[in-house]
Amino acid sequence: MDNEHPDAPDIEALLAEMAPPSIPEQGFRPDNPDLFQIRGWNKTHAATVLAGLATVPDFHANDIRLDWLLRLILAKAEGHIKVQPAQLQRALNAGLSKAKVLRAEDPIEDLFCDRIATFRGNFRIIAGRWEAPGPYTQTLLSAFEALPAGGLKDRTLASVYALLSISDEIARRANLHRFTPSGGVEMGELSVPSADSLKKIARRVVFTTGALNNLGIDKEALAPFVLQQEHFSHVGAVPRGESSLELHPLIEHHNGIAVVSPTGLSLAIRVVMVNAAKRGGVERLLLAALMYAQEKYAEISGFWNGPLSLPAPDAYFVRTSIVETGSGRYLQVIQVPPTFEYFPQRLFSAVAEIGAEVNQAIADHVMAFFNFLGGRSDYREATTLLLTSGWGAPHSMAPPIDDSRAPRNWRFLALSFFEASTLGACDDGKLSDFLRINAQKERLETEGFSFENPNGPINLFGFWRDTRNNLIPDHMTDIEPPFGLMLPVDSLRPPHIEAARRKDLQALPFVDSTYRWVQRENWDDDDQLQPIYASLDDIVHHRLLGAVALKERVWWLESLEVDGASREWRYRLWHAMLQWLEAIGPQLIDRFPNSFPRGPRCVGLSVPTETEFQSIGDIPADNAQLARAVVVISAQANATASVAVTGSWLSHVRRPENDAEVELVAAILEQLTATGTNGLSRDALREIVRAAIGSEHWRWTHAGVTLTPLDRMGAQGLLGSFKAIRKSALALAKCGSIWRFHSRTDGLEIVGEAPCMEFLARYRASMLDALIERIRTFNRTELVLLAAGRYQASRHEQSSWRRAIRAMRAIQGKAADQHAFERQNEMNAVQRAAKSIMEIAACEAQATEGVSPDQDDLDDLFATALLLLGNGQLFASIRAGLVEPRLKISPAGDLLSNRSLVEVAIRPGAEWKNTQTLDEADRSYGRDRSPEVEGRQQGSQVDAKLRAAIEAEYQISAEAFIDLQYAVVAMALTARQEIIVMHRSELARTLAADASFSHEALTPLLSRLTLPCRKSWREISVGLKAINFDLSRFDRPFSLIGRPLLALDDGADPTVLVAPLLISDSTMYSLSGLMDGSLQNQFWTSDVARGYVGKVSAAAGPLFEELVAEKLRGMGLRAWVRCKISWALNQKVSQELGDIDVLAVSPGGRRVWVIEAKNLRLCRSEIEVASRLYEYRGLTVTDRKGKEVPDALLRHIRRIRYLRERNDALCHRLELETPPEVRGLLVVDSPQPMNFYMLEKIEDADSAFLGAIDKFKF
Repeated sequence: MDNEHPDAPDIEALLAEMAPPSIPEQGFRPDNPDLFQIRGWNKTHAATVLAGLATVPDFHANDIRLDWLLRLILAKAEGHIKVQPAQLQRALNAGLSKAKVLRAEDPIEDLFCDRIATFRGNFRIIAGRWEAPGPYTQTLLSAFEALPAGGLKDRTLASVYALLSISDEIARRANLHRFTPSGGVEMGELSVPSADSLKKIARRVVFTTGALNNLGIDKEALAPFVLQQEHFSHVGAVPRGESSLELHPLIEHHNGIAVVSPTGLSLAIRVVMVNAAKRGGVERLLLAALMYAQEKYAEISGFWNGPLSLPAPDAYFVRTSIVETGSGRYLQVIQVPPTFEYFPQRLFSAVAEIGAEVNQAIADHVMAFFNFLGGRSDYREATTLLLTSGWGAPHSMAPPIDDSRAPRNWRFLALSFFEASTLGACDDGKLSDFLRINAQKERLETEGFSFENPNGPINLFGFWRDTRNNLIPDHMTDIEPPFGLMLPVDSLRPPHIEAARRKDLQALPFVDSTYRWVQRENWDDDDQLQPIYASLDDIVHHRLLGAVALKERVWWLESLEVDGASREWRYRLWHAMLQWLEAIGPQLIDRFPNSFPRGPRCVGLSVPTETEFQSIGDIPADNAQLARAVVVISAQANATASVAVTGSWLSHVRRPENDAEVELVAAILEQLTATGTNGLSRDALREIVRAAIGSEHWRWTHAGVTLTPLDRMGAQGLLGSFKAIRKSALALAKCGSIWRFHSRTDGLEIVGEAPCMEFLARYRASMLDALIERIRTFNRTELVLLAAGRYQASRHEQSSWRRAIRAMRAIQGKAADQHAFERQNEMNAVQRAAKSIMEIAACEAQATEGVSPDQDDLDDLFATALLLLGNGQLFASIRAGLVEPRLKISPAGDLLSNRSLVEVAIRPGAEWKNTQTLDEADRSYGRDRSPEVEGRQQGSQVDAKLRAAIEAEYQISAEAFIDLQYAVVAMALTARQEIIVMHRSELARTLAADASFSHEALTPLLSRLTLPCRKSWREISVGLKAINFDLSRFDRPFSLIGRPLLALDDGADPTVLVAPLLISDSTMYSLSGLMDGSLQNQFWTSDVARGYVGKVSAAAGPLFEELVAEKLRGMGLRAWVRCKISWALNQKVSQELGDIDVLAVSPGGRRVWVIEAKNLRLCRSEIEVASRLYEYRGLTVTDRKGKEVPDALLRHIRRIRYLRERNDALCHRLELETPPEVRGLLVVDSPQPMNFYMLEKIEDADSAFLGAIDKFKF
């Protein structure tokens, strides 16, 4: 009690009063008649009814209640009454409620059914509420199987598999599978089924002797699991998890047995194995094997990169390893052993303490890690990960680690083996992500927030995702620290389900009568998870063995080792054929069930050598020789059949149709079919496959002539794999970003245009400071090389998606474009961020020293850059009216604003552009041209004026300007380097030595293409403006898009970064901008280029107007271009109204259309959207002289209304029968933001796209 406040409630007493009982008997009293009634129930009957209810997924949330009542029944029921639904309902609800048992119920945290994958197949278990019963049982059984042979082991395994068979049969009877959905309301009213339903449900858990015989189960093997009558009372007298029921979940039942604890079968299985190991004196061997099994289980989802290769256990059974996960980043993994020391005195609820010697051994390993780090000159940060092992018995540890001796940036993290495996299978759940999430949490805790998380790391991870990666829920926008958040206990359920669905761990039968442990081969798309699996044991041994599991058939495909074969192409063909088998397999089995026998079949697949890939022949005119290009070796003796792809097959892959893949899959299917009369020939299968797939574009492999620099770099394997920016990096970058320049006490809301402008200016400056500060810690050359590599990998990914879009549309339908659009956004983000980091790093990173960056560093830098790029454009949207001038600061210190209208305005244009690009890629698929023609055809098409502009700008011939990109690719291929750093003079000499490249003087060209190195990012050279270095703007003249040779110093002969794809992109972008006039003014240095662009741009408007008019005439309208209002009315008119772009009369002459025809460029950024909307709001604006003038849309509207008021004069001029209705229309050639945001709200502001104008109702 609080002596100072005698009237204050005794919190501890209140909590004790609310607590559920610790043992079942505590709530069993005469004053609780609804519960006390069970004394008269028939024990066996009531127990089987309760056990049956435990197999019903709808009662998942109430399984604690069911289990509690079952224990009381076993301990207290002594009568003959067969329980009825009403009695049972009272006991489960009112009775257990009064006993406070309902308070022990929590929300559902995992799936209802789990699967144990063994060397004898798959067995389902009902998980109940025990922690990780599947992973614990799976790994303990694997470890026990690895023990030396012996009679005790054999007898124990016989019992284990007998009980697993019982468990699987119960699941079959209950129609349960791994992903059966479950429900119920914790602490809610439980509705008991009818008497007839209860009878049926109870029969699920009863096994007669005949039923056991039919299942092939020896009843004697189940003897260790039968609960004897003398132990019944013990079940109610001890805590749940420590009773005889955990060891003996079966009871005798008439002529057989009954399972009274379906959720406890996995516990009994584990107990019998541990007991056997202790009896046989091999518990230490079992511990070691269990640790190996759980290390493997932790690694299968890729939580960390690659295998840890932990050494053998030390004297205390601790295993530890140190790996460098990145530049200067170290991970120490300490696998902590489980313990059998307290078994069988303690089982599954009493916590056992790890011994003092083991605790000290852990602390010693950590101290050794500290010493190791102290000797590393490159050390930046480290993590000690305590990887806990176990078998389900809870244990605690408290290693005496001296934190005062910990190096800076050291973190301690504890995870169980199954938590690591679960996290790794989830989006954003890798080790680096989880470390960032913990750093984000620590940052918030420093601010005064606290997080009560009673359910472990996965629950924290799930909560992070539930809160959109903020760790503070969206609705809590007004909370301020100090503030404590109580995390929901069921945030871990979605990650559990996601990981289970993705991995789908199971055992599949192999042709040698064994089973292989497998998981899904790919889980990129949760909506398209396929029954395609990879053998985990074979992956460890670098073998590609996969399977398609369909309709009781398992079709295995092994990629065979071939000397000189590309591993990438081995994987691609293996993956492609598995996709084909999965796609067409169900149809084939349904049509020809006897031709494809049940069970496993296996085919080997070999691919051509790397040399053959590099010398693909011409595209064949037909398929006459295609069948010979796929060679089959039929199964003989113990050898499996194999299919060999020859080099000539690759030429057929270049055809736009999928004939090559159809031929290959037909050959594989031929080897999977039955022999004899039920077999199918390859000729028949070829046609069956074509009919089943239904498209000549459905395919997974693509080959062609390498035309572009990107093609050539990719074909030679010089480009890395694409990596999207991690969400955890973005979340950490946002968290607390405002507090760098703004205090909570200064307010959490900014209102008004001027205050928002001032705040956002400070925000941009602060984020730029943060970015520069971080960049200054790194080595300049290494950072730009890494960022350039990410840029080029992104461009390669972009090319791959475009090359495959025709096939993906055939495979995925409309979803393909959406997937491509989402991926494109990820690629755009990487490309913009990478170029921003490169430009700043060239000024700010350390020239000679500095930290070596890694990919995690890049993600963190990219995330900060994206915040700068994104929020740096916010004021433009406020000014354009897209965003309300009201900014909110989140409790976590992030900037909040309502940008939904920005999305409305910008997304349609982005989607249109994406579709347009993909459509062109689709149309051009298979359109091969020779490299020589491709390389120079644009140069040969350059007219004299364009040639003069190019040569004036770049001081070299147009052909040489275009060919430069190919020359630097050739240089990279020769050096076998993706990106080269060299002096500019050395680059000139190397290019000059290339006999295929121009021998003109290269210095002026290279100087023009060089982005100079400045003393600092904020230094603005004479003649330049700050806007030239505003990273949020496109088409900056001093950026990598216009000057792709990045100077890394400011010397007369600077060291430059030569990234072939940066040069190629810049070349083609600049050439395109010059040709269509879209790149104007400061982008060009020469007057000739500026003049040329100006003329092209000036001519584009009239050409577009003519195009619109011609289109309208083709639709039956009369149309005039560049029409003066004075002519249309035959009156004198003020020049302020301007001219009409296109004047049109609808068929019949009843309507006249005043058309504003604008070939406006597609808006690519928020700034461009805001600028465009600012011009088309239908309002007046202030010009440079301070005069109020109408914007472009208002001038258009005024023309419409002026003509409408004088339609009688218009009638006379246009020779119409009656005065017409005058309407206005804005016609554009690409989607514009005002088409989707404002125009529908403004009178006389209808709009249409030229490409869809034939659908407009004139």
